[in-house]
Amino acid sequence: MKKQLLTFILIALSCFVFAQRSVEFYNKGVEAARSSDYTSAIKFFSRALDRNSLFIEALYNRGLARSHLHDLKGSIEDYTRVLEIDPLFTMALLNRGADKIETGDTAGAIEDYSRALDIRPRYALAYFNRGVVYFKQGNFEKALTDFIKAKEFDPQMTNADHNKVLCLEKLGN
Repeated sequence: MKKQLLTFILIALSCFVFAQRSVEFYNKGVEAARSSDYTSAIKFFSRALDRNSLFIEALYNRGLARSHLHDLKGSIEDYTRVLEIDPLFTMALLNRGADKIETGDTAGAIEDYSRALDIRPRYALAYFNRGVVYFKQGNFEKALTDFIKAKEFDPQMTNADHNKVLCLEKLGN
């Protein structure tokens, strides 16, 4: 019985130390990212993920760092993995949508922004971003609708006002 208890304690302690190291690497990654050293940040976040592959914050932040370095394939993969772990992580949807725009996947970006709105129907930034994509596609009516919604849910969003005017000009109003 003592041997089983000792084994259990040793396993629990090693799991704690292993998890603690994961957090230490994560914190180093955050510090590197704050210093705009995204290459180091990615290494630290990856080391944290080596110890805990479900460490969603490390995965999300590695995606952000990859995006800063224009590794869009890598960032989209990280955001996709985040969403597999937590399908309601709307910031991962917004960032993945932005990176999809950069790769030319506007349909995928609209899908991500729409999915974010399914989760958070009053999410002004998702309306705004989707409106920008619609505008770039020349779909000015849908863009206008989204900019109006963005402004409704965030009255401080002055860019939405500007973009509404651009849509109205394009629509001949």
